[in-house]
This record gives sequence, structure tokens and C-alpha cells, in this order.
Amino acid sequence: AVEAAAFSGFFRHFHQILVSGSRLTPINRLNKAAVTCGYETIKHHVASLPADLDSYKQAFPVEKFPPIVSSFLTIGEDSGNLEEMTLYLASWFEAQLEDSLARAL
Repeated sequence: AVEAAAFSGFFRHFHQILVSGSRLTPINRLNKAAVTCGYETIKHHVASLPADLDSYKQAFPVEKFPPIVSSFLTIGEDSGNLEEMTLYLASWFEAQLEDSLARAL
């Protein structure tokens, strides 16, 4: 549940950064979203990425993160719909959190 909440927050913040039209570099966008979400695993991972990162789909390998993350970032980048895919990821992780909480009660 903690991971779902963290990913939901991260992708919601990342989505807001993307749609804001900011001229940040890809790595700076990821850093800003990671710091805002506050989840240490994401913050440490993003901090370890190369400064010259030019592709979001390579930032979250399936070996370290849920496969849906890499899949939807790839779809988003390849189709030009990255903003929509980050919003979808945030919603998907929120649904996972809600399911976890409902099962716990």
C-alpha cells in the first residue's frame, strides 16, 4: 500500500510538471517529482540516473519497478501522449491503494 501511494503521488506530480510547460530537463522534471512525492526509494533511484537522461521510458527498468511503469512510459513517449500516460499511472496506483485498503478492512 505504501508503494502504491508513493507511485501515485510521484506520477501525479510528474504529470503536473509535464503539463505546466516548464522547460526543465528530463532529469530535473523527475527529480522535482521525486522530491515532492517524498518516497525514499523513488528519490534515491532518480538521484542515481544520469544527468543527460533523454528518455523517461529508460528511467524505470522493470527489474526495479512494476512493469506497468516502463510499459506506459514507453507508450506515452512513443505516441506523444506522455502526459496522459503519467495521469493514467497515477490513477492506476491510486486504484491499487484503494483495493489494498478495502482488503485490509
